[in-house]
Amino acid sequence: YCLDNIAPGTSLIEHAGRGAFATRDLEQGSVIAPVPLLSLSRSSLEILKERQDGTVEKSTQLLLNYCYGHANSSILLFPYSNGVNLVNHNSSQANVKLLRPEGSE
Repeated sequence: YCLDNIAPGTSLIEHAGRGAFATRDLEQGSVIAPVPLLSLSRSSLEILKERQDGTVEKSTQLLLNYCYGHANSSILLFPYSNGVNLVNHNSSQANVKLLRPEGSE
């Protein structure tokens, strides 16, 4: 699989920010990029912040925004590879999907 099928860049869509963009035409069903995943416990991303008044606020690390996971699961999957953490799309018109390799169940 090629790591150069996508490249990070800034969207031309107003307020869309950064994303991963195809570097060439890809056929439907093509593998865009391999996505190694790091397994994390949801609780490992929790942080406690002490306020000036001495109270403690529970929060989460920003890394949570880049993880895959189900709201009812304690396990999160963090993709770590060139550009794959920038893959995003219009949720009503998804043009990519995350798949596990066959036989990995």
